[in-house]
Amino acid sequence: MHCPSHKMNAKIAQVRIYVDGEVEKFCKYEVDHENLLSGGHLDAQIKRFERLWKIHFFVRKDLKPKIDKIYPIIKLAIDKIILENLSSSENANEYSHMIATTLAGNPESGLYGKKVINKNDINKVAAHRKSNDGYNTYPTGTISIKQCVKDNENK
Repeated sequence: MHCPSHKMNAKIAQVRIYVDGEVEKFCKYEVDHENLLSGGHLDAQIKRFERLWKIHFFVRKDLKPKIDKIYPIIKLAIDKIILENLSSSENANEYSHMIATTLAGNPESGLYGKKVINKNDINKVAAHRKSNDGYNTYPTGTISIKQCVKDNENK
């Protein structure tokens, strides 16, 4: 899965144009000149791009009762780690670690009882995330929750 930056949606709008001796971004020109060049098509195109980028998460019906108690942490993981809805002070790799720690301490989780790497080792794990085992990172590049959990092979 490729997850381009949300800024890619409006890339065409950021193109600089030269009109009547002025150089400015296409989107700013359109705002300042009441859609003179595009006749509203630029705004429509940006809205179409925004509607294209959606992602859905599904849970098998038979598993739903098993995850009800950890649903809030799953929702947080999707929001902060997969979708990277983060403030400028938040770090997705740290969320992976925090969520791994939470799941390792929750009897309802498949990670219950597992040991979690030291928080200070997140950067070391992130530096080695390019292996081909399929579990190291999410499409955004964030280390996976599984990478934050020690198993018998990497204790």
